[in-house]
Amino acid sequence: MYTNSSLGLPTSFNFNNWECSTNDSKNEMRSLLQNNEKVLNAGSGNGFIGNVVQVFGLDGKLVLPEQLWTVKGCVIEVVAFISQETLKIGGVKKNNFYADVSYMSILHPAPPRTASPAQARGFMVMPSCVLKRKLVS
Repeated sequence: MYTNSSLGLPTSFNFNNWECSTNDSKNEMRSLLQNNEKVLNAGSGNGFIGNVVQVFGLDGKLVLPEQLWTVKGCVIEVVAFISQETLKIGGVKKNNFYADVSYMSILHPAPPRTASPAQARGFMVMPSCVLKRKLVS
């Protein structure tokens, strides 16, 4: 069973090092970490381990988790393995499909941001007119 540490990835890929800004994200992260620990401690190899998907940039180098925002808008290739399993539930055969995303590669950078139609016409908002909002986490 592959984990981020067994693959020799930098420590920034370890979920224990991630900071979550909302209670929902903290709860989901805690749940993921508990599931990972349960599966690893079972030692049977059954179950799924949550790992950070590896993303490779145009230069072929690994994109660190704290830099993943740079992938927004890029054309990427997703490499995944799909498996199928037939289960008999209540006498009825059901097909189940599972996808395991291995990694992603950036094929083309994101296009440059274009100006809004108002900005293209030269309309500028005075800084004194912009409402400032406080982000609540």
